[in-house]
Amino acid sequence: MIDEAEKKGIFIDIKKLKELFFTEIVTINARKGIGLEKTKKVIKNFNQKTKKHNFF
Repeated sequence: MIDEAEKKGIFIDIKKLKELFFTEIVTINARKGIGLEKTKKVIKNFNQKTKKHNFF
């Protein structure tokens, strides 16, 4: 979806989003298959990373 944002002149600061939400942010382009493997990896490891943060 990052490609659609860029087409519209929208810049997304991925690093800042990661810091703000305490989670991994993955940019993808589904048509070209860019970022799909990283997305799968992040989902697989998501539970392990969230245990490090006490949100409530």
